[in-house]
Amino acid sequence: MIFETISLEKADELLKTGAVLVDVRSKEEYDAWHLQGSINIPHTEILTSAKEIIKDKKTPVIVYCSAAKRSKQAWDFLKFLDYENVYVVGTYSLSAKS
Repeated sequence: MIFETISLEKADELLKTGAVLVDVRSKEEYDAWHLQGSINIPHTEILTSAKEIIKDKKTPVIVYCSAAKRSKQAWDFLKFLDYENVYVVGTYSLSAKS
């Protein structure tokens, strides 16, 4: 399976239809800054926490981190957990931080 990288514009479209934006960086990184509207599930906790937080496996899930490495790992974990619509944001702007 190959993950799908999407633009911020596509992510915004998905968010308007109910997608969940997940920052998969550490809590410390998330607390320092994050994209507005995102929730934090560190990539190391995806396997144990995702199903409690994102109950519907058909919900579009958009994952991001600072360099895409952890996002790709999170994508793999979410697909392993049978989430159907998982996307990786390819790039994001620090100006979008909250």
